[in-house]
Amino acid sequence: MAILKNGYTGVTFNLIKRIYQHKNDTIKGFSKNCKILVFYEIHQL
Repeated sequence: MAILKNGYTGVTFNLIKRIYQHKNDTIKGFSKNCKILVFYEIHQL
């Protein structure tokens, strides 16, 4: 997710839920203002 040119790097097991949290302001802190998904990769454990 990003709002500034430097963006924000996060890790999640549920991308859909995490996007919802960002877009609906259900989280607090630095990443609260990050609204645009720029890139994602899927990895297997």
